Amino acid sequence: KQKKTKKLYRHLMSNIKKKKKKQPIFGETIQPDSLIVPPIIISVVEYFDEKGVNFEGLFRISGNRSDVERIKISLDKGKDVDLLKEKPHAIAGILKLYLRELSEPLLTFDLYDMFIFCGNIEEESQAVTKLQSIIQLLPMTNRIILKYLITFLIKVSNFSDVNKMTPGNIGIVFAPNLLKKPGIIDVFASLDDSTASKTVVELFIKHKEIWENEPDPVDPNKRELNIKFKTKWSHNSQPTRNSLAIKLEKEMEILKSFAQMNNNQNREEDDYDSPFIDLDVEKRKSWNFRD
Repeated sequence: KQKKTKKLYRHLMSNIKKKKKKQPIFGETIQPDSLIVPPIIISVVEYFDEKGVNFEGLFRISGNRSDVERIKISLDKGKDVDLLKEKPHAIAGILKLYLRELSEPLLTFDLYDMFIFCGNIEEESQAVTKLQSIIQLLPMTNRIILKYLITFLIKVSNFSDVNKMTPGNIGIVFAPNLLKKPGIIDVFASLDDSTASKTVVELFIKHKEIWENEPDPVDPNKRELNIKFKTKWSHNSQPTRNSLAIKLEKEMEILKSFAQMNNNQNREEDDYDSPFIDLDVEKRKSWNFRD
């Protein structure tokens, strides 16, 4: 196992050095056609495969700031970093920092409203069904990375009796790094949506069935996905969206149109709390999201 870890480490550092010629790792943009998990994410997961996840407050307790910054600078410069010599909370901090500094969050700006909408649904089973459809609207590489990340976080939550990181606690920590409101630079500026975003990540972890038909990373030696899709898919196009996903898109267009109407009418802020209020409640209840 130690040989495997060292071999993987050399492979990861080689990839990181190649990336450095183009741009720093932190703050990079996910390439939609790469179909691979960024090496830095793999290296963190492999680190905890080696060290275990039985550390109280893992990802919740901040690592030493100077250690995290030192590791970040070294990785961005393409230097060799023996992650296995670093402290667990510092490595956990590196993963959160990488996700937080992506040029666009993993769950994308475009789908922010849809995810938040799901996080506000009271019926959990309905929320899960909608989340499965919205995930299919993500770029393929984002879906691959998301499944890889959540699979790891499920493992972390399985040891919550020791590390105290329940799905809810993980949601609190990771939601600000995965979901960001468009146009908002400060990840804590969208406090109004914090409960909904936390719920989304919590549902990701609680419901493993969400990921059963999601794609895995490609084999570096083969340009093909390690998964059988229910719908046909080629590398030149996104998978066919099901009718539920299309309905969700239409729903968000309706919500946006009502929001625009409110803005055009220059209504006072205290006249309404959100675009949802202007929608007829009974009409919204009648919408059928099931296939």
